[in-house]
Amino acid sequence: MKFGVCVNMLKNTPTDTGIGFVEKIAEFGYDYIELPLYEIMMLSEAEFDGLKARLKSARIPCRVCNNFFPKNLKLTGPDVDHKSVRKYHTAAIKRASLLGVKFIVFGSPWAKAVPVGFSKNEAYQQLVELNKEIASVAAKYNIVIALEHNNKAETNILNQLHEVGKLAECVNHPNIKVLVDYFHIAAENEPILNVVHYGANIVHTHFARYEGRRYPKDMSEDKNYQTFINALKRIHYDGGVSIEAYSDDFDLDALATLKFFKENFK
Repeated sequence: MKFGVCVNMLKNTPTDTGIGFVEKIAEFGYDYIELPLYEIMMLSEAEFDGLKARLKSARIPCRVCNNFFPKNLKLTGPDVDHKSVRKYHTAAIKRASLLGVKFIVFGSPWAKAVPVGFSKNEAYQQLVELNKEIASVAAKYNIVIALEHNNKAETNILNQLHEVGKLAECVNHPNIKVLVDYFHIAAENEPILNVVHYGANIVHTHFARYEGRRYPKDMSEDKNYQTFINALKRIHYDGGVSIEAYSDDFDLDALATLKFFKENFK
């Protein structure tokens, strides 16, 4: 099992990649950094080269990217610009491959949100077809797409693990798999047993303390931590676990959470 930091909630500005944390993440002993792909797509070639050089200097890989699609690029509804969506995801997957990324998290809650009055069944089918299209591109670069469930406060479709699990089964492609996010499971009060039910397709994990979406430090914080960890062990999960949370003191929190991960997840 590998432990990493998803810097999405640590960024200083909406366009910041979060690369400023890479040296500390490496120094503290994490295995990888998880960077936001859309923000990376906004970099010039020179800036992108600088980001690659910084990763190389820190000697830590960007194993995973999240923030796949920008908020304003609609993926569902009557006004989807298929040409723009295809152009963007093709370029994004290619750029991720140049970083050595193995997994891209496809949550993008605002991009996939269903417009008011539009059929959710039709939106779901749009996402099925989009993922089939994405899968063929990802396969060329040996990248796996991890479908993320986002709670109802963030979007109005694919809110629970079992929903993205079924979507992955519907797409039925080896490059479309599933992410399990403890925070979203807790927010939706979803049965943790679903981790076992869809375990065969789970390739990545996000974790955060539900209360305040903060860095976890002790098992006593949440009675469901152990149940979740046990479920991962039941499926013999050996992928990445990223902390994705807010922090007021990154050094203190990151060190404490890595200790928590090593003591309880392995």
